[in-house]
Amino acid sequence: MTFDEAKELLARVAVLDNRVVDGVTVKLWQEILDPFTLDECMWALREFARTNSEDYLRPAHLVEIIRRKRSDYAAMNPGRESATPGSWLAFEDEIEQVRVTVNAIRAQGHRYAVEAMEQEEEHGQ
Repeated sequence: MTFDEAKELLARVAVLDNRVVDGVTVKLWQEILDPFTLDECMWALREFARTNSEDYLRPAHLVEIIRRKRSDYAAMNPGRESATPGSWLAFEDEIEQVRVTVNAIRAQGHRYAVEAMEQEEEHGQ
């Protein structure tokens, strides 16, 4: 994580809890979060904000969330590990796309994707 990325992250954190951020704070967060990508940290920030209403966010919260997610991903996808930090985020995007597709199918009144495909085949021929 670069200094500018840490600055961007802390700008979002400040919106959530009204903290005052200075250059020293940005530098310390950058050093602590250096092994992680900005995307991972932003994802972890959203997860933290969704589940914690009283805790004051510290870098350790984000580190814990990211490490847990990386570990969960590796355990659930033994053939998909990558040396690229944040590779699990692509998997999260895939899951979200599936969720969107399922909701679209259900909105059409179908319980199963097969029903939607069969109906499409009937209308297409």
